[in-house]
Amino acid sequence: MLGRVSRGLCVAGLALAFSGLAAAQQPEPKKPEAKPAVKVEAKAEATPQHKENGKDLVEVAKEGKFNTLCELVKLAGLEEVLKGPAPMTLFAPTDDAFKACPDLEELKKPENKAKLVDLLTYHVGKGKLMAADLEKATEPVKTMHAKAVIAVALKDGKVVLNDKVHVVKADMAASNGVLHGIDAVLRAPAEKKVEMKPELKKEEPKKEAPKPEAKKAEPKPAEKKG
Repeated sequence: MLGRVSRGLCVAGLALAFSGLAAAQQPEPKKPEAKPAVKVEAKAEATPQHKENGKDLVEVAKEGKFNTLCELVKLAGLEEVLKGPAPMTLFAPTDDAFKACPDLEELKKPENKAKLVDLLTYHVGKGKLMAADLEKATEPVKTMHAKAVIAVALKDGKVVLNDKVHVVKADMAASNGVLHGIDAVLRAPAEKKVEMKPELKKEEPKKEAPKPEAKKAEPKPAEKKG
């Protein structure tokens, strides 16, 4: 009886051993490969470079309380120009300087917009000119005005424009240039008109009137004799 039980136990153990060996030899199921997560990059909105670096000239003028200038710039339609990326130097008259301008109210009228544009573009220099650049300037400042430049000189250690306009607040930096406050409104020099002298007509020599021909004396009739 014991022998049968022992033999049964041996057979059962062998069966378990073989089943374990078979299970060990079976290949393990492949784990699904984890795909790398695709990063979705948000595209930054393209903005002008001068906006990324700070405030433009219009914003600097507003912060500097150049209120009349900002009003006129808007009336002239020049806001976008002064917000542009090109480096510029804005000579900004103070509000008091504009109050001394006799034709200020006339310039605000729509029919005088062209004159206003001429006046304001004469206050915008080409390129970024800091106070140190103006102090050592040897040439006039080229402006956005079609035909006029600004004369620059150093008098008593101060920058003077066109011999009489003084820089009172310098180097107000903007992202697209620099602003200098000035104590008067700049006026482009009037163009000198070249007078055309009328050509002198050469006088033709007067023709002498033909002299009347002398009449030939008619022969007197012969006297009859006696």
